[in-house]
Amino acid sequence: PLKELAFGRKGRLYINMGSASDACRDERQQQPLPCPETAGPLPRAAVYETTLVGPDLKPQTPKPFATGLRNSLGLALTQDAAGRTERLWQAENSVDYSDANAPAEELNELERGAHYGWPYCVSDAQGRSVVARGYDKRAQCARRQAHRPPFQAWPAHVAPLQLLAMPPAPAGQAASPWSGRLLAVWHGYRAQGHRIVAWRIGPDGRPTGARENIVSGWRVMPGIRPQGNPAGITVDHRGWLWIVEDRNRTVLVV
Repeated sequence: PLKELAFGRKGRLYINMGSASDACRDERQQQPLPCPETAGPLPRAAVYETTLVGPDLKPQTPKPFATGLRNSLGLALTQDAAGRTERLWQAENSVDYSDANAPAEELNELERGAHYGWPYCVSDAQGRSVVARGYDKRAQCARRQAHRPPFQAWPAHVAPLQLLAMPPAPAGQAASPWSGRLLAVWHGYRAQGHRIVAWRIGPDGRPTGARENIVSGWRVMPGIRPQGNPAGITVDHRGWLWIVEDRNRTVLVV
């Protein structure tokens, strides 16, 4: 039931179809290869694409656009400075190890027909592909031909729940603090989570430079504030950033 939508140019609509499991374990806790969830013409763990056509924007039959994506709870599109190239970005909720620092969550630039590793391969903190637990000696993860590596490796367990791409301010208008940035909602309760982060969007439409912590340190401080876990964001016409967080069921404005 966890869905994410993103609208592209020329009537394109992208839809998350998350996996039904964490690591493709069956009722006997076995991890088959190939994973049944990724098989057939309508796999799970994928982002689908459809096109809305006609005056009533009728959706055509959705088809897999990119696969091997456990749960794409962040989808956003950016353009290059010339407006000729559109890029689709995905924030990956990776397999849930008990380790504090593994595996990395991911930011992926999605390309049509590409596979991104789930459930056989995960990323380490440097963005290198490693075999996921349960698929040792059965999966090949070092070869780029097997699947696409992430564009960025994010800290483990940050649990990204949304991406928001903010275009540059139009000529003659004042820029907001979020203009020309890709924002991400990190929901996770561990030290690296519970924050809103951002990167500047470069001329090629890709995030670049150091990470900015827009809202961070959202941990509990007795007598001052409870811990917060952001779940979604939007920006209004004034440039104010609105945040909803679900631990305390509050809405905040930055």
